[in-house]
Amino acid sequence: MKPLIWIIDDEWESYAIETKVIQEAFPNAEIVVSGRSYREDAEKYAESADAVLVQVSMQLDAPLIARLEKCKIISVYGVGYDNVDVDAATAKGIAVANVPGYCTEDVSDYVIAAIYHCNKTLLAYAKSCRGGAWGAMAAKHLIHRIAGSKLLIIGLGRIGGAVAAKAKAMRMEVLCYDPYVSPEQAQAMGVKAVSLEDGLAQADYVSLNMRLAEETKGFLSTEAFRQMKPTAYLINASRGGTVDEAALIEAVQSGEIAGACLDVLCEEPPKPDNPMLHTDGIFVTPHISYLTQSSLDELQRTAAANAVAFLRGEPVASVVNPEAGEKKD
Repeated sequence: MKPLIWIIDDEWESYAIETKVIQEAFPNAEIVVSGRSYREDAEKYAESADAVLVQVSMQLDAPLIARLEKCKIISVYGVGYDNVDVDAATAKGIAVANVPGYCTEDVSDYVIAAIYHCNKTLLAYAKSCRGGAWGAMAAKHLIHRIAGSKLLIIGLGRIGGAVAAKAKAMRMEVLCYDPYVSPEQAQAMGVKAVSLEDGLAQADYVSLNMRLAEETKGFLSTEAFRQMKPTAYLINASRGGTVDEAALIEAVQSGEIAGACLDVLCEEPPKPDNPMLHTDGIFVTPHISYLTQSSLDELQRTAAANAVAFLRGEPVASVVNPEAGEKKD
């Protein structure tokens, strides 16, 4: 077999890991790479590609998927796969696989770092120090210590569970809202299950850890922010679309909440004049919470391995649409 593997990506500098994985299984495989011109490149590769590896920022919509005549699997570089029209892929008989768990430690570390960032405000203190302030005179307001404060985790999956374990080690009181996790399951993790309303009202920090789906778009909006403490912070390292950004800006500017630390936005990359980048109290990082050398290596290796295994007829546990196999002749 001499498969054509089409990599659609605009982030990685090297594909040595993918090449090694693919060529160990298929020595004669052809590997082609497209960046942001991938829609133009579809004229060359779409009809003959046996597998597609795609970055989460690159959209595979129904018209493009319709052109994938030979493709058996779309392997996404990430946990989320909302960039792929899964219904269109399923109708075409194309499996879609993701890479769950590869960045659990890294994203949960980011959430903990964001808690410290909001609590200790080191950048602000460094700035005031340069302005001559020192000691207690540098503190515009006193804060409560992290130990004993309350963290609400919305979505107690792999990442949410890792955040909970680390927060408990910091002696925080951890609450969770997740309709798919029973109170008994949460209790076994040392976490108290609460309603969304109760959790928002109690929390000093709210960590959003949920995938983007139709039912989670704008999950946190005006009403949710009104239920939060004026001293509370929002942390989002999941998907930007789960937050109503206009409502968040209004909540921060009006003092309904203290601020937010975000690694994701609705529009990525954002335009330079995006108000999310210019609102005091909202701290934005460029979607890097998952990124370490360890996570990147694992992500590239597993995404390639998923494609290879599927082409060899082997089971791939992370296929999100197993019914696609029923569509193939």
